[in-house]
Amino acid sequence: MNQVSPPMRFALAATLVLVLVWFAVLKPKNNADTSTPVATPATASTASSSSSTGKTNSALDQTAYAAVGKAKAAADAASADAHKQESQTGESGHEDAASASSKASATKSTAATTPDTKASAATKSTATGTAAGTAAKATGTAAKATPKLTHADRVILKIKKDLAAQKAVVVLIWSKTGDEDKVLYKVIKNKIDLRHGKVKTYFIPVDQVGRYDGLLSGLAIGQTPSTIVIAPNNQAKVIGGLTSAARLDRLTSSAVLIKPAAATK
Repeated sequence: MNQVSPPMRFALAATLVLVLVWFAVLKPKNNADTSTPVATPATASTASSSSSTGKTNSALDQTAYAAVGKAKAAADAASADAHKQESQTGESGHEDAASASSKASATKSTAATTPDTKASAATKSTATGTAAGTAAKATGTAAKATPKLTHADRVILKIKKDLAAQKAVVVLIWSKTGDEDKVLYKVIKNKIDLRHGKVKTYFIPVDQVGRYDGLLSGLAIGQTPSTIVIAPNNQAKVIGGLTSAARLDRLTSSAVLIKPAAATK
């Protein structure tokens, strides 16, 4: 069974109030005779009847007023319910609208943020790629700017490290076709005292002497074989022609006792 809506209840209560008021107040009554009739039995009986009717009407009036009061109370209650329901409905509508507005704002904010995030990621990726490309170009440029070390350059660097470590260095300038060169090559390679690693030996073909200018410049080398004994302080002694292992051992024993030269700034 469907419930009656608050406005309908209010209308029914108002109708009931009007009906009760009409019966209690607005309904026309018989006018009583103001003159005093002659007291006859019939008149007395009529008076008694009128008195009873008056009492009955008084009771009906009280009942009607009570009913009117109840009807008014019911109408007021119905009106209060109707106003309460309307108030609740209005608040719920506001809450829904506010919630929908908040969700719409959040969606717009997310939609507005997403392109920025993608743009930021793209910018970072581009910056990373640019930095990597720049680093690669810089590495390639540095590699081109630094000349590749030759075999002679590597030998010179090794000799300088040996001298800095207070070692004596023996260098043979020789020719593979000379008889004395071959003899001296075997003497230096197999017979001189290396003093437990304190003496290092190197062999430079005569046709490559020009590549060792950083090491041999200023030395008087006029023949092959030529043996050079270099001390840690960079002092060098050149021995031209064939020499013995004993002579080379004397020179190297003195050279290893010399302190290395001070490094130039």
